[in-house]
Amino acid sequence: MRPEVVFFSNGPGEVAGWLSPVLRCLCSNPASRPRLTVMVPPCDFASGREAGLIESKFEVDQIVDPRKYLRSLLLGPRASGLVFESRRGVVVHLGGDHFQSGLMAKRLGFAAIAYTEGKMHHRHFFQLIVTDYIESKKRLVAAGVPEEQVVVIGNLMVDAVAVHCDRSSIAQSAGLDLSSPVVGLLPGSRPGWLDLTLHLFLAAADLVAAGSGEIQFILPLAPTITWEDVAATTKRLGVSLVVGRTGNHSSDSRWGHIITSSGTKIAVGASNRYDIMNCMDVAVTLPGTNTMELSALGIPMVVVVPLNEPRKIPLEGLAGLIGGIPVVGPLVKSKAVSRLAQRTTFASLPNRRAGEHVVPEVIGRLTPQDIAGPLQELLHSPSERERIAERLKEIAGPPGAARRLADLIMDRFASPGNS
Repeated sequence: MRPEVVFFSNGPGEVAGWLSPVLRCLCSNPASRPRLTVMVPPCDFASGREAGLIESKFEVDQIVDPRKYLRSLLLGPRASGLVFESRRGVVVHLGGDHFQSGLMAKRLGFAAIAYTEGKMHHRHFFQLIVTDYIESKKRLVAAGVPEEQVVVIGNLMVDAVAVHCDRSSIAQSAGLDLSSPVVGLLPGSRPGWLDLTLHLFLAAADLVAAGSGEIQFILPLAPTITWEDVAATTKRLGVSLVVGRTGNHSSDSRWGHIITSSGTKIAVGASNRYDIMNCMDVAVTLPGTNTMELSALGIPMVVVVPLNEPRKIPLEGLAGLIGGIPVVGPLVKSKAVSRLAQRTTFASLPNRRAGEHVVPEVIGRLTPQDIAGPLQELLHSPSERERIAERLKEIAGPPGAARRLADLIMDRFASPGNS
């Protein structure tokens, strides 16, 4: 009987950057594949499309979307209709609330593993804590986690970056000339954010294009963003979107382009986003998983944290709950966001790890000029981009974390000797 492996993963970054590479490893050998369950608990940071994304990419035995998850929480996992054939298994925390994943492991009678970037709550539920870098382990140990309970495996987000096509073939499909600089625009993975982020990013692209007609732009769609989302947003913004006519693929629905009101052309791709990211000379991105994925590829970036619409910004804990209350909620949330921004030294993952501003960050109520300025500085300095690229690769570290975690899951917790 196959062992059970139950994953907890809550948002688009966790699903793409942490869960996906581990599932690829566990699914690579069908003969030894365990039974796989993925639980997607409710989360303010989620797009609402995580469960569908997992189902479209991987053959897992059961996917528990937020609604089914709440049912299992109330009734119990087995009483709610979830099937677990074996009593031998492990719950693997890859995002969300440690208490919920730990409690689920306890209710199922399974062992529990948590992957973390250095913060840990409710550690008594977990037999093993795996982390990305040695400095994260030191933080965990300093917080009271026994050293022998922590294993450093590397950064899962580095393994998520799977490049399949060479730069020239992607450039040809997108209608790009790699002899001129290519700027990537990554406006986020949540549809509700696009009105703000796409407006700022396109307006910044117009400013940069006005200064140099040689600059090209490309926007890879996040896995949780559809062409319908982009079409609805561009319509509201008053810009043109054409799907299926870009580069040499006039009928390929994976490609399209946006024409801004100033005439700037932005190639848009729904192909493998890592192939597209690999074509970029510099990127403009929101903070999050993208920043470490770009680092693994050695792509310099401008990290943008727009606080223009604080009510749309998800927050953890009490501030997030109060923020949803009509009338008073938005005021409380606005103040909470402002205080959080003041306390944030580094917004991007590579800067946090380095403890310095390796890549520029702009935070606050932003205008397109705030983004265009540091972007133009990077575009005007190829040597600085090269220096940053090497530093980013060094910060990200080598691949291999997903295979190490998959081996730990199977060897320590899912093998017959650990029933």
